This record gives sequence, C-alpha cells and structure tokens, in this order.
Amino acid sequence: MALSEYIPLVDAKTVATIPQSDTSRDELIAWMIPKVSRHIDRYCRRIFYAKVATERYDYQSEHRLWLRGDLNTLTAIQNGDGTAIDIATVFKYPLNGPPYQWIEMNVSSGITFRWAATTSQQCITVTGTWGFLEDDATPEPIVDACGAWIKYILQVAKLAGVKSKTIGDYTISYSSVLDILRQGPPNEAGYYLDGYRKSRFATTSREVAP
Repeated sequence: MALSEYIPLVDAKTVATIPQSDTSRDELIAWMIPKVSRHIDRYCRRIFYAKVATERYDYQSEHRLWLRGDLNTLTAIQNGDGTAIDIATVFKYPLNGPPYQWIEMNVSSGITFRWAATTSQQCITVTGTWGFLEDDATPEPIVDACGAWIKYILQVAKLAGVKSKTIGDYTISYSSVLDILRQGPPNEAGYYLDGYRKSRFATTSREVAP
C-alpha cells in the first residue's frame, strides 16, 4: 500500500462487508483506492499523506512567512539571498500544530527573511514533510471517508448495473467509477471530510491566524 493511498484493500473490503476470502472484486477495489484518495485531496484541497518536498515562496515580510500547504516537519529554509536559515531560529505556528500554517523568525535572533539580489519572487525555499497528518499518519476520519466512499460506489454500481466489465456479481466499467466519483462524496464520506476541508480562498494562512 502506497503512503498516498488512504485505506488498505483488506480494510476497504471490511467496510464494504466483503469477506476477505472473496477476491472477485479485489482488482476493482485496488484500482479505486488511489482514485478515491485523490478525490478526497481535491475535495478537501489538501493532502493527508507525508510528502517530502521543497516549496518556493515569494518574499512576504521580514519576520513571517505564510505557507500554502500543511507543514508537518520542517527540515530546512533557504533565504532569498541564498543563505541557509538555522531552523532553530524560527517558530512554527499555530502552536498546537502540526500541521503548521506559517513560520516566524525569532526576532531576538536578528535574522530576517530577505529578497534575492534582483527579485522578491520565488526566492525563499522551505523543505520539509508536508501533509495534514495526525501523529504522523493519515487521520482516521480520512481513512473512514475513503472506505465509505468506496462502499458507496460498489453499492451504486451493483444497483445500477453500470456498463461493461463483469467482476463477480458486479457489472461495471472503470469509466463508470470515475463518473460516480465526479458527483462528489456521498453523505457518509462527506460527514468525515467536511471538518478537514480547506477554504477555497485560503491561499495563505491569514484565515487561521490568531
């Protein structure tokens, strides 16, 4: 199971009340798991797995940098002038993180965020592990939502008899699964997801600042 897949096959089958000994739909469910996981990301406008990456930011102010994504672990910062910033000289906020939404310089350190020599754009880099995690793992409600969404698709497919591929007692095509996914999460999955959904307009973390 890949880190970016929010539920293992055995758990998805349990949620869908499919006996583990019944492998007739394993291929379909295994194909659905990453698809549903990515639709959860799009619906919530954030990811729920650990992704190691370096992000570039425009210069914003001397002491504060708003982050686009959810920062779980900070590894390194390179200032606009190309110098490495000691991460011990920054504070991560909110204080009840991770995830963290912005970082601030310790004013007493005398260090500030800086421009590059000729531009303020895309000159500061932040390296770390990104993703909205709880105890360094995908939050349980996200796992539950993924299972509920897959169960719903299987139920709809069985009742509707959609399209062309027969797997056990299911007649379904992969394109039909995508059609169902595009309709958005069913109520049970939405119940789990709505508390994790990021505002469409939260391009910075100003909305969550104290």
